[in-house]
Amino acid sequence: MEREPTATFDPAWIDDALQLLQRSPLRRPSHPSRSMPAPFAQEVVEDIPRRVRALKERLSKPLTLAVLGEVKAGKSTLVNALVGADVAPVDVLEATQWIMEIRAADEPYGQVLFADGSTHEGTPQEIHDLLYARRHDAAFVQRCAAVVVGLPWPALARWHLIDTPGLATVTQEAAARTQQHLTQVDAVLWVLNAHHLGQADVTAELAAIARQGKPVLAVINRIDEVDADPARLVRYVRMRLGEYIQDVFAVSAHQARQAQRAGDDALLQASGLPALQAYLQARITGRAAEAQAEALGQQLLALLQLEETVHETYGHQLTFLLQEAENHYQRLELERQRIQKEAEHFVESQLEGYLYDVAHRFTGHLSAGSRWDALLRSGQPSIDEEALASALAGDGFRAWVEGLGPQVDAFIREKWQEATGQMQLQLRERFQAFYAGEVRRLEGIEDLGGPSDLIEGLKEGLTAGGVIGTGLAAYAAALGPAAAYITLGSALGMFLPPALVIGAGAGVVLRLLRSNQQAERLRTSLRDAIVAHQRRLRAEWLKPTVFPALYRHNAAVADTLHRAFLEQLCQGWSLEELQALAQAAAAHGQQCRRARERLARAMGLPAA
Repeated sequence: MEREPTATFDPAWIDDALQLLQRSPLRRPSHPSRSMPAPFAQEVVEDIPRRVRALKERLSKPLTLAVLGEVKAGKSTLVNALVGADVAPVDVLEATQWIMEIRAADEPYGQVLFADGSTHEGTPQEIHDLLYARRHDAAFVQRCAAVVVGLPWPALARWHLIDTPGLATVTQEAAARTQQHLTQVDAVLWVLNAHHLGQADVTAELAAIARQGKPVLAVINRIDEVDADPARLVRYVRMRLGEYIQDVFAVSAHQARQAQRAGDDALLQASGLPALQAYLQARITGRAAEAQAEALGQQLLALLQLEETVHETYGHQLTFLLQEAENHYQRLELERQRIQKEAEHFVESQLEGYLYDVAHRFTGHLSAGSRWDALLRSGQPSIDEEALASALAGDGFRAWVEGLGPQVDAFIREKWQEATGQMQLQLRERFQAFYAGEVRRLEGIEDLGGPSDLIEGLKEGLTAGGVIGTGLAAYAAALGPAAAYITLGSALGMFLPPALVIGAGAGVVLRLLRSNQQAERLRTSLRDAIVAHQRRLRAEWLKPTVFPALYRHNAAVADTLHRAFLEQLCQGWSLEELQALAQAAAAHGQQCRRARERLARAMGLPAA
């Protein structure tokens, strides 16, 4: 968007904006077949260009004036008074539950458009009677997508009138229809109920409309039903809502409609409607093209700001994910080191316990003061040399080693499950804190523009992102039991000590049995020899063979957990690709900011 500034809004800016939007890295990803990482406001990203295109389409259409306000503020009565015909149903309860567009036509007609594509046609009065009769039929109301009424009223050739259920309406469906249609209007008549001006807080709704760059006129309706001076009511509204509205009018739409039916000019003047109509004629209808261009420019500015905010917000998310990926790797490395040390200690303690049991089993029945040769002559139970050799260096030791493997498996699995469980809680807390902070950041941007439904969609996506830590961390529960997917039992069976190592140690122990020593000394020497055997096993078997196997095992578990984490976190994107996407999103946001500032200057508006 390098167009030189002009004195007023140039519709060609819309084409420039569309070209800029199409260069978004979020709409033209480098890997379109992959899901986008992080909570991605897909609907918002796709809807912004559509709404900019809608601005272009509206250049050739009449100005659209929407009537908004609270329930029973008299919106439909005001619409009927403005067009001088009973086209919008009115009731003591809310009657308008659909969008009604009143447009210019050579001959009067009415049409109900249904959600399934079918229509019902008739005269404006017939359509009015149908809607009034079916106003409490929930199924019928839900089927209605919109209502169109054509009238041969000259002013409608330059602007269309939209009757809406309102924003603060009694049904969520009606409010949603109003919110969606609001993006397509150029100006707004906000109808206030004179009965409770000081009670209803409409500031948030008006602020949201003003942020979209739509001119707003406030209309205080039903002034005939209150004792207050209309001029005083107008001053009050200007004081309270002046920053969001262009002007204020006090009217009685009911009186105006009565006057129109009776041809009572005095009552019509007293209703205040002529002053509103004159303003619309002079300031809206009389300069419809200018007003529409101004409205379109304001809305384009708002959409560009929203585009900037979307990309800035998504860049923040990607940066956060990249940092989380780095944090996750570092945390896994710390856990791997801790679990490695604990696993080594576990294996050493198991070996120590096994050899202690061997020593106790083969020396426990030796009584103090007895001698080995006396034991042999007396026929008392002696130490079984073959069993001892087996326990130290043969099948007994091999069986113990093979049984140790599953114990180590269970130990490591438990440690990794504990670690990943803690990481899961921490992930959830960090993700919730980050996304809550992003929502607060958006809420703190006072001049955040764009259609309010898209802004809310962006916020809702961030709110939902707060639970992503739970989903991303769920890999821990799934992979926890698989933490020992390399079966260490089999590995230890393959890494038995070399025969010379265990044979030499066992030989030292067996030679003690054949020496002529007293039992007490024999018991002590046997235990000392087994301790020495343990040290040799640690130095020549555990450290060079078993501990490296433990290291490879834990490293493989940590690597598998990290790859699973990245797979869910990044949706198949590499960290390098995420970094490039974050930079591209930030750059696009800056381009949108510069384009918005140039457009604002061209329209004579503040660039902030």
